[in-house]
Amino acid sequence: MSINFGGFKQKGKGLVLASLSAFTLLAGCSAGAGGGANSAAPAKNETAAAPSGGTTEIAFYFSGSQNVQELWKHLKDMYEKKQDKVKVKLVLFRPDKANRRP
Repeated sequence: MSINFGGFKQKGKGLVLASLSAFTLLAGCSAGAGGGANSAAPAKNETAAAPSGGTTEIAFYFSGSQNVQELWKHLKDMYEKKQDKVKVKLVLFRPDKANRRP
């Protein structure tokens, strides 16, 4: 599978890089959720997000062309192959349909 970045303009490249940075930050934050001295314990009436040893699912909203969709699917697959604690659900955000009321 090859991904062609030639069609992106500078603004598109910046958007992809910013999104990758945000995705990496989320992945890095979830990796340290182990229960060390600096981690916050849930309040008495709250429960933890995922049971110890369980998996967490996040929804990642994105928009873009078919090339961008293929890029995010490829990155998601690579990310999930490297670890098993966080599953990513890709959600295509369509700005043209975001503000419509049923």
